[in-house]
Amino acid sequence: MGLLTGISRRAWGVWALVVFAACAGSAVVLLAFVPGLERRRALARRAAGAIFRLTGTPVEVSGLELLPPGPCIVVANHASYVDGVLMQAVLPPRFAFVVKNEMDRMPLAGFLLRRLGTEFVARFNAREGASDTASRTPTHYRGV
Repeated sequence: MGLLTGISRRAWGVWALVVFAACAGSAVVLLAFVPGLERRRALARRAAGAIFRLTGTPVEVSGLELLPPGPCIVVANHASYVDGVLMQAVLPPRFAFVVKNEMDRMPLAGFLLRRLGTEFVARFNAREGASDTASRTPTHYRGV
């Protein structure tokens, strides 16, 4: 890796961090005041999409037309927290997230996730987490 390549990668990394902070920060502030779950999810979708556009990160999506119109589960075996931002950017606003309980205690992320109708589950026991998720009323599917 040449010197210029290393510098350009670091510069892009700083730019990506600034873009993420600006988009996520703006979204958190706006989500505090925007009424209605559907509107908040649409706003979060636009903010997440802006992160990819402003950083020049190409996103290719295929198969959205295969998602059923009713309740369904989309699973990501994610390697980073970017997957959540990506899913927020590309999935229709009717989709909600199920995330580990620990995220509810993270100041900004927890607030943002609660405002988006996220379900928080315990991950200590696979069966307990699955039954916790299954027992919840799917309010995020009604009218969204």
